[in-house]
Amino acid sequence: FGGSCFPKDVRSLIHSAAERGYVLNILQAVDTVNTAQIQWAFEKLSRLMGGVEGKTIGLLGLAFKPDTDDIRESPAFPLVEKLLSEGASVQVFDPEAMDNARHLLQDRVVWAKNEYDVAQGTEALVVLTDWNEFKQLDFKRILGVMAASPLVFDTRNIYDPTKLKTLGFRYAGIGRN
Repeated sequence: FGGSCFPKDVRSLIHSAAERGYVLNILQAVDTVNTAQIQWAFEKLSRLMGGVEGKTIGLLGLAFKPDTDDIRESPAFPLVEKLLSEGASVQVFDPEAMDNARHLLQDRVVWAKNEYDVAQGTEALVVLTDWNEFKQLDFKRILGVMAASPLVFDTRNIYDPTKLKTLGFRYAGIGRN
């Protein structure tokens, strides 16, 4: 999860309880797991790709949720930073959050014009925000612009794995494989 409120509120409750001598194990676990999910997603992606160094990866979604341009606490940014630090090239697209994201990522990523442009030449396409536009993608078109043995890493489980595999994609989701 991300956004301006929930992560901050969880941490605030943990801190307030600690000041009063209480340990909120369940909330500490929620915060720990949420933070670890980004590293877990990176490790799964890296494993599926045989490492990310020298690879081009497209990211669909920068906002923390659909229908907003809000990038506060979005998991997209730590993932981008990890990919860049490990030597990957990153292409990004979001229907609303591109302007807000530019000041953070600047020229370190390729700014795609649309959801099809972001897939151009990539070995992997990673879905980070479940925008309605992304749910309706023409995957035959995407297959034609991605590199050989294309991977779709669907962190929102919005696609039918069987359909994508039938088209010729490698597919990975969350809790599915």
